[in-house]
Amino acid sequence: MRHGSARLFVGSAYINLTQPDMDYLLRIFHILQQQLQDYISALPDVLPYLTPSLASTCFVEPQPNAITITIYPRLYEELLTFV
Repeated sequence: MRHGSARLFVGSAYINLTQPDMDYLLRIFHILQQQLQDYISALPDVLPYLTPSLASTCFVEPQPNAITITIYPRLYEELLTFV
């Protein structure tokens, strides 16, 4: 294996990563970590929205103090695919 590369193993399978690959992953992990924190902070507002939305035949307005990072019309459209 060359300097500046790595192997990522999952069981007995692996992929080779070059330095640019690792740099890219480091940047993307930061973005994913921020998105995960945003999703976790939105849970208290989104969870109570789910039940009335699933039982409704039209868009349900979120609470006035609901977190603004959630796109509720899009969430409602996604929920329609589950019923």
